Amino acid sequence: MSWKSLEQVYLQEAALKKVVKLPRQRIIGEKVSIYAKEKDETEYVGDVSKEYYDEVLKKKVQLGSEANVNLRKEVEERLEKCNGNIDNNVDIWQNYMIEGNFDMSADNFKSSEDYLLSLISQSKPFYLSDFVKANWPTADVANKYYESAFLSIPKTPVFGRPGAGELYLAYFANGEKPKKGDLNVDGVDIELKGPGGRLFKTKKIVDDFSDLQQDYDNEDDVLSGIAEFIGKASQTTQYKSMILDLVKMFKDSMLKEYNYFKERSRLRPGNEFTYIGGLAQLYGYKHLQGFDVFMSFSIQKDGRILFKPVDMRNISNLVELHNLISKDTFYKFSINRDGAGWSLDRTHLK
Repeated sequence: MSWKSLEQVYLQEAALKKVVKLPRQRIIGEKVSIYAKEKDETEYVGDVSKEYYDEVLKKKVQLGSEANVNLRKEVEERLEKCNGNIDNNVDIWQNYMIEGNFDMSADNFKSSEDYLLSLISQSKPFYLSDFVKANWPTADVANKYYESAFLSIPKTPVFGRPGAGELYLAYFANGEKPKKGDLNVDGVDIELKGPGGRLFKTKKIVDDFSDLQQDYDNEDDVLSGIAEFIGKASQTTQYKSMILDLVKMFKDSMLKEYNYFKERSRLRPGNEFTYIGGLAQLYGYKHLQGFDVFMSFSIQKDGRILFKPVDMRNISNLVELHNLISKDTFYKFSINRDGAGWSLDRTHLK
């Protein structure tokens, strides 16, 4: 003889179909009993609601398991190498690893390091989630702790301020936070800039349009005057000859910008003078800071984070820099609100 619950007899079989209990028929406030075990003895501690157990205690129990204690040690070691073992970063990253089911094998991290260096050598853009997925294909990269992990920052270095993304990349690529600069991976110094990231601070820009206000005898003189204006505005006059080469490369659009100014006595919004000035500042920034790679990132319309590495180790002029950036992406520069230097506003794919 088989046993059947009253629920099955009255609610299911009698109705000849599956019937959901009415709210008043459901058990409200189910309890979970908590026991403590010491050596071979088990002692009853008390009851908690199932909701509290599922939302709070269950996670605590998981975090306290032997496997996760070992995981926490591994996370601490990795954060220590990245100079990121501060504040509640260990909690954030431990939860991120557990929730995403990441395999902490050292081979995965080494493979991820090699992959990043390969992307850098090609100056090839990549989406952050795709980069991580390449070596953790089964992991839930964009889990609920993803944003917290990406925004977590390492210790403040001797020079500069840490920013979003630095610790995240360092963690997954066996990198470290150097005393100067943002990130070092296998000896390669990387400068990381997100939207609005200042290139380098200059004296406050003075609106001097005298080089654009002049009437010139020929196109070559116009282009030379434009280069003079850009160099002064971006305070990179030491690169005037390089700026002039780039101005000549953009000759048609430069002449249009010049004529626009002559007709309206103001610059066109989004003008290309700003782009060339931004490139000149980026070139000067590299020589001032001494980094090997400039890496920008920007959140795209679909919510994904796009990174664009620019390997500047063999760049010797602005035309080369422009070609390396523009082969697959667009950079949009702007003048800082305080008028002191240029910022990188946005990076997006062509």
